[in-house]
Amino acid sequence: VVAFMNSRVGQYLDDHPFIALSLLMFIAVSAIPVAFFLIFVVTTAVMACIGAIVMEGVVIAIGGIALLCVLCGLGAVSLGVSGVLSISYIALSTLVNYWCSSR
Repeated sequence: VVAFMNSRVGQYLDDHPFIALSLLMFIAVSAIPVAFFLIFVVTTAVMACIGAIVMEGVVIAIGGIALLCVLCGLGAVSLGVSGVLSISYIALSTLVNYWCSSR
């Protein structure tokens, strides 16, 4: 405080008390909106981080469910195709054996 009061700005404010009081009031009053702004910034940053984590979890969950559905569908299709191929193989081999044994 002593170093500030010995500076040119401190001596000027000492000679002009109205300006000093106005500056003090401005700093005191501007602290409230600045504090609200900083609280808003910190809250927004925290919520963005939490939101990103939550959204990442939601996206991963939806992707996992979609992958599970696709894999189940592929499994059903592969079972169906293998069943059709097995039945076709058995039927064709039976017919070929029947035709060859009848000659």
